[in-house]
Amino acid sequence: MEWLGAIAAAVLVLLAYWGPGLALLWAWGGISSWIVRWAVAPLLTLGLFGAATIVLDGWVPWHLGTALVVLALATLPAALVRRLRSSAHGPDPRRTASPAPRLLAPVVAGVVLLQLLAVAIAVGRPGRLLTAYDAIFHLNGIEHIRQTSSASSFRFTALYSLTDTTDGSFYGAAWHAVAALVPRVTDASTIATAALVVPALLAWTTGIVFVTRTALPARPSTWTWAALLSTAGLGLPLYLGLSQQGLVANAMGAALVPALVALVPATTTMQARRRVPLLATATIGVGLCHPNAVLGAAVVLAPWAVYSVVVVVRRSRAQLAAVAALTLGASAALLAMTRTDSYVNVSGVAATEGDAPLPTWVALIQVVSGNGTYEGTAAGFVVGAAAIVGCILGRRLPRARWAVLACAGAVTWYLLATSRIPLLRDVDLAWYGEGHRFAPVLAATLVPPAALAVDAVWRRLVLLVARSGRPRAVATGAVLLLVAVPVGQTALGTAQVVGQAFRDSDGRGLLADDAELAMMHRLPTEITGGGAVYGSPFSGASHLYGLAGLPVVPRSWHTPSGPASRYVAEHLADLGHDPGLCRALDTLGVRFLYVDSQPWNSRHEQPDVRVAPSAGVRLVDRGGAAAVYVITACD
Repeated sequence: MEWLGAIAAAVLVLLAYWGPGLALLWAWGGISSWIVRWAVAPLLTLGLFGAATIVLDGWVPWHLGTALVVLALATLPAALVRRLRSSAHGPDPRRTASPAPRLLAPVVAGVVLLQLLAVAIAVGRPGRLLTAYDAIFHLNGIEHIRQTSSASSFRFTALYSLTDTTDGSFYGAAWHAVAALVPRVTDASTIATAALVVPALLAWTTGIVFVTRTALPARPSTWTWAALLSTAGLGLPLYLGLSQQGLVANAMGAALVPALVALVPATTTMQARRRVPLLATATIGVGLCHPNAVLGAAVVLAPWAVYSVVVVVRRSRAQLAAVAALTLGASAALLAMTRTDSYVNVSGVAATEGDAPLPTWVALIQVVSGNGTYEGTAAGFVVGAAAIVGCILGRRLPRARWAVLACAGAVTWYLLATSRIPLLRDVDLAWYGEGHRFAPVLAATLVPPAALAVDAVWRRLVLLVARSGRPRAVATGAVLLLVAVPVGQTALGTAQVVGQAFRDSDGRGLLADDAELAMMHRLPTEITGGGAVYGSPFSGASHLYGLAGLPVVPRSWHTPSGPASRYVAEHLADLGHDPGLCRALDTLGVRFLYVDSQPWNSRHEQPDVRVAPSAGVRLVDRGGAAAVYVITACD
């Protein structure tokens, strides 16, 4: 039954993230290719609902009914206008590329299902908690939206406030807003995991196929190879979300970048009345998922954009100088912005130490391996080597030239970010100085030229095999074998990352074993009379909010510690003897203690309750290394 609930959650997640976007595309028209629709749909869903949560915040509560009304208002009038225009002027010409190969759909489904299978096998059973720094923030964020009916990206930081008030900062909450719409057909942890895994894998593969289709519209066989190569040993965006940092928003944003990148050149011939809302909604969706995902798309598109502008204005020195000044000014503004005291999602980015510089040869190996995430298996050397050949071939194809420039630009950016060159290595400050956050975007730029090279090799082998009288399947099998090995290695790498995140296969520590998790699910019926649970955010304590909606202190390790919380942390052992402790507990609204003798981590400014006080408490329940007590000393 657990797995039936998990499958149901995955299907509902698919409907939540793709359904509204597909409805918008149907209403707006202009795109007939199914692969383009599936690549772009989640961007539009996030853009529509992410913007709606900001506009409606404080006026209309955010829930499934509100989302359906917003969708209806965005689709029905547009569909009516399109229908009337079509009746007057005839149907719109839509086809801009060859039809998709028949094998494309099963290949896309196959590579995604293979990764999902690896996740399912490695996690062992549904409902287990992701052991990672930011995982608690995102799990509790979904519950916070459910409880408050507010999903605005300008109020989302109230989640980790002790007083449930926002500090006015911005945090992209579009992913959380959509996840909160998924009905609770199973436990909250399974839904949150499905909301990360399913979109991150499907959006990644469909987006990469879309990029390849845009670059090579007359070579549809390359689209199928791109689908296979999208998981051929590369650093998947999913790895960011499952890493010890728990970069869930980064993972989802990076998975959406390929589709946003492809959408810009793919719509250059589209009418402005369609192109502008399409690009605007998609960009907003990616930006409200994570702002540096939009910057990642800008990095990839910048060489092509500059090249296109130079081609247009090269006959005028004045225009060329203006474009150069604008480019330099924009770059300087971006650099200055990332050095300010606060930047988009978190404050103090300029003070972030980030990743250590890499020797040039190590950085080059990571580029060719296609995996700079430091997670999984770096087995993408086939893609890296093929991308080099594909860039040489692609520079002769006018439609593919932008993809070659994008690949070169992303590689240059990554080499600068990982170098020791002063100032220039600060290009990744928008990624908090951590180049591995950009690594999946770099990997995505390798796939289109790699697909072109693999397709060229396959075609050449087909000719050679035909001349020798052997069946065509021999050539196809040989190339498939070359690609299948890294695809299989990626599945093993995904299983490895999942095992580390959910089962402590690498010794990082485990948030909660199955016995503790079972206790956590019993607590809603055992904790009565009101009051919050106090415990370490690196134990199961803070997760009680996300799993069952129980009030907890703190809700995540991001929660700033106030005077009352510091007093409790310093004097908890004196419970029953220190009257000031009861006053501090009452200020926090705490009536229960969550004691975990084996938290997976700790921070000096956060609670770390490993031993129960010797007096003033009564046991409520116990499971694994954890126990929950009700405080009796302050009654």
